[in-house]
Amino acid sequence: MNATALSPNPAPAISRRTMLIAFVFCFLGLLADGVDLMFLAYSLNSLKAEFGLSNFEAGSLGSLTLAGMAVGGIYGGWCCDRFGRVRVVTWTIVLFSIGTALLGLTQNYWQFALIRFVASLGLGSLFVACNILMSECVGTRYRTTILAAMQAGWTVGYLVATLLAGQIIPEFGWRVLFFTAVAPALVCLALRPWVPESPSGSRPRPGASVPARLRRATPRLAAPARWDGCWAIRKRAACSCSGASPPASCCSATTAPTTGCRPTWRASWG
Repeated sequence: MNATALSPNPAPAISRRTMLIAFVFCFLGLLADGVDLMFLAYSLNSLKAEFGLSNFEAGSLGSLTLAGMAVGGIYGGWCCDRFGRVRVVTWTIVLFSIGTALLGLTQNYWQFALIRFVASLGLGSLFVACNILMSECVGTRYRTTILAAMQAGWTVGYLVATLLAGQIIPEFGWRVLFFTAVAPALVCLALRPWVPESPSGSRPRPGASVPARLRRATPRLAAPARWDGCWAIRKRAACSCSGASPPASCCSATTAPTTGCRPTWRASWG
C-alpha cells in the first residue's frame, strides 16, 4: 500500500502550463510590489516640498509602510487558508494598486499617511500569498529554484520604478507617478480567470467544515461539557472501560492511570 492510497485527499498532478501561469501571475504581483515600494522613495523630496514635511515626518511614511506590511504579512496566511491563495493575491494587488493611486489625490500629510498604511497591508499580504501559491504549485525538485526566480520580481520592480520615476516626476510631478500604480490592478484582473487555484487551496478543509455541519445536525450534542468527577456531555455520554470495570459514572482522569481503564465516549440519543 503506497502513500497515495493512505492519503484521504491525494493532491492532483499539476501540469507545466498551470505552473507557468501561476509563476507569471506571482512574478508580476511581486514586480508591482517592488514598483510600489520604490515610488514612495523617489517621491519623498517632492512630498517634503509640497506638504512642508520635516525629515521626521518624511521618514515616518516609510515606517508606516513597513508597519502595514508587517500586519498584512501576519494576516496574509490566515486569509489564504480562509479564502484561497489566488483570491488573496488578486485582492491584495487591487488593494495596494488602488490605494497607491489614491495617494495622488491627497492634500496633506495625514491623508497620505493613512492611505499609505492601508495600501501597505496589501503589500505584506501579497508577498506571503505569492510564496504560498507557488510552493504548492511546484514540485519539490524545482521548488527552491522557482521560488528564488520569483523573488526577482521585486528587483525588476525596482528597475521599472526607477525608469518611470525618472521620466514622469520631472515632467508631470509625483501625483501622476502614483496614478500609474493602477495598472497592476488592471493586469491582475485580466489574468485572474486563467490562474487556477493550488491543490491545497481548492480542497475543503475537513477541520473547518465538518464540525460546523455536525453542530447543525446534532445541536443537542454540541452543548458544552462540564466536570463533576468525570467528563460528561449533558449526561448523554456513556463511559465504557477496557480492563477493569468501575462504575460508568466514575471513569475519571484521576482514576484512569491507576485502574487501567480508558474512557471511551459513545453519544446516546436518550
